[in-house]
Amino acid sequence: MEIHVILFSAGKTQIPRFRTESWRLTTQGINVRKSRILQLIRQKIVRNRYQVTAHALDEMRQDALAIVDMKHAIRRGRIRQRFTHDSRGTRYRIQGPARDGRVVNVICRVLDSEELRIITVYAEE
Repeated sequence: MEIHVILFSAGKTQIPRFRTESWRLTTQGINVRKSRILQLIRQKIVRNRYQVTAHALDEMRQDALAIVDMKHAIRRGRIRQRFTHDSRGTRYRIQGPARDGRVVNVICRVLDSEELRIITVYAEE
């Protein structure tokens, strides 16, 4: 795990700036690179340390997807996008295949409690 030093700008206000532009997840003060984020998310799935929202379950039902399809997409997928402008924390869009080969998108967030929250899951048309 790599820890990055936060630099501060000179001037009246101290604004934190990161030395590198690589993706990071900040959990309990530790910065984690993009490849480690996906590994962390996959570990949460394997260890059953995740919550699925009611919205995600509704979307999965509409697209005829099951929990195993969501897990398969996370295990075989890649992080395609991150959403950082949310006061509740960074969200990630993981895109991967369902068991039947359809392309599935999983939007998730790692909570401060160290659990993974599955916000929504949907199949691309």
